[in-house]
Amino acid sequence: MKNFHSYISHTVSFLSEEQIYAQAEIKGTDFFPDINGCTAFYRHTHEKGIFVVSAIFGLPDKELGHNGVCSYEINLVDRQKSSLLLPHICGNGGLAFSLFYTEEIHTNEIIGGTVAILRSKNSLEQLACGLILPAN
Repeated sequence: MKNFHSYISHTVSFLSEEQIYAQAEIKGTDFFPDINGCTAFYRHTHEKGIFVVSAIFGLPDKELGHNGVCSYEINLVDRQKSSLLLPHICGNGGLAFSLFYTEEIHTNEIIGGTVAILRSKNSLEQLACGLILPAN
């Protein structure tokens, strides 16, 4: 467990030192106006891919999955309209947080794309979305 805590500490330290390359302000659709949050994309100078961090608030209650946690899907559509289903987020009490690293998307492809929160990967019901813009 010590190695796990060390890795988490290193990752959080890294993200606090790096610049956010792009971000999307997440807002709920008309049917889910209470949802809000942000997805940020961090580019590491020594890595090929990017870190994706999402914090989402106001998620609706739904049927609970394993261990009483709700699972939602994040779909990223880049500006060429290529779609990539990102790792699902787990919500509890309306809150969800996700952090992962991927080499499947690159920073130069995401500006102008969108991030969408879906109820599940088999559902087209969009709960919230946000336009990916360059970070200032």
